[in-house]
Amino acid sequence: MSILWACRSHQAESYPIIFFDGTMGNPCSWHRCGDENLQDELVLVYHLEKTSDLKKTFILYDDRFFQKLTASGKACSGKVGDYVMDAIPGTYNQNGTLKSKYYHLVLRTK
Repeated sequence: MSILWACRSHQAESYPIIFFDGTMGNPCSWHRCGDENLQDELVLVYHLEKTSDLKKTFILYDDRFFQKLTASGKACSGKVGDYVMDAIPGTYNQNGTLKSKYYHLVLRTK
């Protein structure tokens, strides 16, 4: 399995995703952290990338970055693993950490 990286862009995230059936949804999702000893942590993802070179990412917005904080605020490399769930708008901070009053929603999915 190839290494995947959590890429984000606040500018890109401001637009909802339109699904094939015409419904709209939040563009972000939670994935397991791919770092050793942090597999129980979650990382917010806008787009999964196969490269760690920011200049070669699919996202072309100038504000793109690799998410290097987990939901609980721990530092990570930005590597991610399995998808866990869609991110619910309003439950996470702009820096990719989960708002504490919503932590129980995500913990149930682990």
